[in-house]
Amino acid sequence: MTASQHDSIEAASFARAQPANGTRKTLSSSAPSPARRLVCVDDFRQAARKRLPRAIFDFIDGAAGHEVTARANEEAFRRYLFRPRVLTDVSGCTVETTVLGTPVKLPIFLGPSGMQRLVARDGELAAVRAAERMGTVYILSASASRPLEEVAEAAPGAMKWFQVFLWNSREWVQKLLHRAEDAGYDVLCVTVDTKSPGGRKYRDMRNGLSNPRLDLRAAFDGVRHPRWLSNFVLGGKIQSAHLLDDANNKSVSLFRSPGVLQRRMDPTATWDEIAWLRSAWKGPFVVKGILAAEDAQQCFNHGADAVICSNHGGRVLDGGPSTLFALPRIVEVAEQAHKEVYIDGGIRTGGDVIKAIALGAQACLIARPFWWGLAVNGETGVMQILELLKKEMESTLTQLGRPALADVDRTTVEPFSQ
Repeated sequence: MTASQHDSIEAASFARAQPANGTRKTLSSSAPSPARRLVCVDDFRQAARKRLPRAIFDFIDGAAGHEVTARANEEAFRRYLFRPRVLTDVSGCTVETTVLGTPVKLPIFLGPSGMQRLVARDGELAAVRAAERMGTVYILSASASRPLEEVAEAAPGAMKWFQVFLWNSREWVQKLLHRAEDAGYDVLCVTVDTKSPGGRKYRDMRNGLSNPRLDLRAAFDGVRHPRWLSNFVLGGKIQSAHLLDDANNKSVSLFRSPGVLQRRMDPTATWDEIAWLRSAWKGPFVVKGILAAEDAQQCFNHGADAVICSNHGGRVLDGGPSTLFALPRIVEVAEQAHKEVYIDGGIRTGGDVIKAIALGAQACLIARPFWWGLAVNGETGVMQILELLKKEMESTLTQLGRPALADVDRTTVEPFSQ
């Protein structure tokens, strides 16, 4: 596939993602019947919308600005078609692979995303246990609502990575790295695409979440969702476990954490910070938030073992490229450096995972989908999300005539054109 073909696909994808009236499409207000089986990721999304107060659902589901980039992430996968091959032995179909030399049973990671107690009492503990049971990677955000040690103890056999941002205190970051190392985290992941406040999130602003408090309307909506409210109240105070208040050096509350997080960001950070993090961490080192091949090359030049092609789910810059569009150029650089690339953004089916792998990704990350599972059914809900994606991957591989992920390459897909 040529670069011009890929560019035309992205242009079509981005155009389709543009809303006619300047806003993103919303779901129908009709909720699924409780008896309805949850058979795909979108079913969980709709069920989560019913279970959660609107402000909480929109916080998870929303993105920056008019959410054009968030829509483009999903639409990009529709711009590729599969090329099935026939008369191949697919009796031993498997989705297992390796990541940084470590075998994984499923190439779908649970991506870093803070404050998971917003939707389930166990929050990060439930999610990491699900990842352990499925044999995949859990990436704990530094803005999590559970301490990294507690998460590690909840799933001692899990493959756990720890994520940090570009913060303005190396001493503070170094303490977190020591804690993560002592707790058994295998990989350090640094997010580099947000050094200052991200794009204005219109849904949050309309719902009253742009200020460090819930407004009266949001409070009443919480009362209308008793199951969520029970977990929210009985689960104890929700705090950012690793963000410390500037004044008293204690964990900050849910509604104050965004402000403290932004004050901790270092807008002056350069590639020197990546070099320092590489020297400060003994294990594998991954950089998240890469969309340009030049930046991928810089990451590898500064010691990164892998990069994550990510636009923060469209939550930072509205109008940037979809991650699937950016992926091939980053993969080209990574292959020359003998490094790995992972991708997130817009993955909603097992077929999407196969398409990403066909274009060069070693594995994929999800966030919103597992949050929807967490909101609907806790640890079991996250397991259900991963299980259904796994089954979709296996079915897709079987129908493609490619029994293993090693058989998936660029000939597996072709651009869709009308």
